[in-house]
Amino acid sequence: MSIDLRDLGSLSIDNTKSSGAMIIDINLIDEDPNQPRTEFDKETLQELADTIAERGVKSPISVHRTEGGRFMINHGARRYRAGILAGKTTIPAFIDYDYTQADQIIENIQRDNLKPIEMRPTFQFFA
Repeated sequence: MSIDLRDLGSLSIDNTKSSGAMIIDINLIDEDPNQPRTEFDKETLQELADTIAERGVKSPISVHRTEGGRFMINHGARRYRAGILAGKTTIPAFIDYDYTQADQIIENIQRDNLKPIEMRPTFQFFA
């Protein structure tokens, strides 16, 4: 049995409401100044940049909107930095409409190769 993909019709994404990835100008993205990861290995970052130069960014980063039509990185600072090293002008990204800083802390705690100092909370959960 075969499936003819032409039967699916025209597929489109409404990037204003969709949770799907969109392409964002890399110059409109800022790194989070409270990013728990403070050190990026230059050698492995260059290896990632070489791969991105050849094959592109395969996993979109996660961002949230900030003032002035800009975006701030939630997750994916390494891919963002490697994209810049690779000379990319755009990057695929998911806009996370319900992002909280706790999300970043949780992901980084669960990630390997972080130093204890990098897992520290950089904000207060309760005022």
